[in-house]
Amino acid sequence: MYKASELREKSREDLLKLISELKGKLLALRFESATGQLSETHLPSATRKDIALIFTVLKEKEQELENQKNLEKQNTTINPKTTEKGDA
Repeated sequence: MYKASELREKSREDLLKLISELKGKLLALRFESATGQLSETHLPSATRKDIALIFTVLKEKEQELENQKNLEKQNTTINPKTTEKGDA
């Protein structure tokens, strides 16, 4: 199980790589479950939760970047000369 704080410190590329690894692990766990060899039955659901948490952190990072871009765009498009009352 991963903690959100741990995942937020990782780069986007590391998170995508981790998702790929966990999906492979989940596939192996499904095969073990289907063949009756899975002794720790909590692992598939824990792995799915980890994948969902990573996707959530990725989405948060994307939204943060988008918000930063919007703030930069707002700061560069505001022209102080046109906001004064006398220029209308």
